[in-house]
Amino acid sequence: MVPQGIDGGLWAPLSHLILIALFHTSQAVFPTSCSCKDQMLVASCINANLDVVPITLNPSFQHLVLKHNRELDLGGNRVSYLFASAFVGLPALRILQLDDNQLAAVPSAALAPLPALAELNLGLNALGPTIPDNSFSTLSRFSTLDLSGSRLTSISDGAFWDRLFIANNRLSTIPTHPLSALAQLKDISIEQNNFQELGAGAFQGLSNLRELDISSSRELQSVSQDAILENLNLESMTLNANQWLVHVGEGAFAGLPRLKRLSLRSNALVEIPRLLAVWSALLTVEVSENPLSCRCRVLWLREVRGMKAKHADADDGQQVGEALCYSPAQLRGRPLRSLSDKDIGCAVAWDPTQKQAVIGAICAVILAVIITLFVLLYRFQRRVQDALKDYRWNNRAISRKEHEYQKTFGDEDYVVRPQQHHNHILPPVSNHLHGPGSMPPGTHPIGGIAGPGFRPSGVVPPPPALKPIPVTEL
Repeated sequence: MVPQGIDGGLWAPLSHLILIALFHTSQAVFPTSCSCKDQMLVASCINANLDVVPITLNPSFQHLVLKHNRELDLGGNRVSYLFASAFVGLPALRILQLDDNQLAAVPSAALAPLPALAELNLGLNALGPTIPDNSFSTLSRFSTLDLSGSRLTSISDGAFWDRLFIANNRLSTIPTHPLSALAQLKDISIEQNNFQELGAGAFQGLSNLRELDISSSRELQSVSQDAILENLNLESMTLNANQWLVHVGEGAFAGLPRLKRLSLRSNALVEIPRLLAVWSALLTVEVSENPLSCRCRVLWLREVRGMKAKHADADDGQQVGEALCYSPAQLRGRPLRSLSDKDIGCAVAWDPTQKQAVIGAICAVILAVIITLFVLLYRFQRRVQDALKDYRWNNRAISRKEHEYQKTFGDEDYVVRPQQHHNHILPPVSNHLHGPGSMPPGTHPIGGIAGPGFRPSGVVPPPPALKPIPVTEL
């Protein structure tokens, strides 16, 4: 459309002049250390001391040379392959952005000529299901790796260094074994993955870990009380937006002496364990957007949360979200900090005057009881003494009887009891001379004088010696 007041025949050359002017205007703001070859559609920025790729380049350029600069951002393109010589001539390059491209593997050969590379972003590329061992072994100063959204299902050994971002992948478990070899690892972001639990020793071996972010996990339900107790240098723990997280083990963060910041925002926690952490040592505590049950057991959380929120607002300028009640129904939606002791069912709220009155009444009752006891003891002193005497007398009598019963028996304590013997009396011996029973004294029935063993017939021998029997056997 030709603007009004301009002859249509003049519009075409005028528009051409406008485009030329715009092009020269863009040339004016183009870095002076860069050169352009418009006919060849080539731009060269060698030793230009650039931090970012210039945005004033001709959109028609097809070839760009950025050798010997400080930062290279190739993110958001359609790069699917990098030649081994792609980054030759960039020995001082420290940061390389290759995110959101179409790379199917780590371009290890292309990274080899970058000895100073410290940070690499390969996120949002289809690198899965795993990263091969020693993919970054040529990068001696490498410290930060971003593999977020790379479709990873597992992590191989020896793949990383200091800082690791593996958010938005498909990890079903924490890669404990590969991570344990990275003793210098200080920062891990492992958000948006598929593991259901943080088990005991999930990050064992990471003695230098400072920051840990486990947020937006699609299936995380439980955190073991021993999950991170080995990471004694941990300073910041972020556990946010895990919609199925209902359990965090008591004492899970209590053994971390350097922990200063703890965020448990937007989970499914009904209750925060009182012994979860050493609350007095924390600078900030974030527990908002959880379905908290505001009962008496959250009274301590109200005090801790209020104190930490004030500290954060004053020192860091960081706003701590409001902790709201979800249950019981009459408290739903109310801020935890606004509830009184009576609201959460802990105790009746008394003012100082009422407290003094109650304490005075209790003391008066105790004093009255003591006085009553003394009066009763004085009035019934005689009866009490008699009762004590009777008690002691009865005890002595019982003791004396028991002593007499248990004393040792003497000879006089025995009686004699005859033993029964079945001795047969000899029948009389017949003699044809003297007749029955008429033997002369001292003679034997067969003939001769009676010897020493002779016993006249019909004479009962004397009973044997009698055995004494104790009285206790009668």
